[in-house]
Amino acid sequence: MRHVCGYGCVRCGATIYQYRTLSGSEAIDDIVLLCPPCTHALRGRPGAEQALRVMRARPVARQPQFDRRKLPYGHGTPDLTVVPGVTMRRTPVPILFGGMPVLRLDTPEQPGGAIGISVALGRAGEEPRPLILSNEWLPDDEDDGWTFERPGNRYIISSRDGSAQIVIVIVTPDLLALDLLRTHGGGQMLESGRFGTRLDGVMLDTPAAKSQIIGMVI
Repeated sequence: MRHVCGYGCVRCGATIYQYRTLSGSEAIDDIVLLCPPCTHALRGRPGAEQALRVMRARPVARQPQFDRRKLPYGHGTPDLTVVPGVTMRRTPVPILFGGMPVLRLDTPEQPGGAIGISVALGRAGEEPRPLILSNEWLPDDEDDGWTFERPGNRYIISSRDGSAQIVIVIVTPDLLALDLLRTHGGGQMLESGRFGTRLDGVMLDTPAAKSQIIGMVI
């Protein structure tokens, strides 16, 4: 079914998605992939279901004119620039914080498909929780504590209280950049991005990683 939908939102092509059913049906032909912003945009709109059926039959990511360069569709585990001057190459877990991967990057199911992205963040006073698992957005409709946005070539996952956020920039399909990270766990706050990496405000060295499973362990 992910293959049918182009491994992304059938409306905009974003590779972070939710599984949505049409007419409440559980049949495989009535399941579509939609990113959270497109889900919100279509909710309650007249004719939305019929439009989704058309989109499912011709998902935007499968159209010849669709430009994938601003989205993480690739051929292998991408490189990730963690802070300026430090690019971790083919490192599935760039940052391990309190024993949990903040970000995990996995090889696409097929060449040119969606790179697998998993994200776990913790709000102030809380432990990290999985928010994205292999591209699936996990918070449900009743959970208003987290948001996903896709402005241009950025994926932004944020807590509504502003205490946790990750901003991933798609430089090219095979090179991503960590523009900003803020997360909590174990009573500590981890921040990383263009300014470097800090734990409770104290600067940390960011080691380079070459072809290894885990980059930084904090």
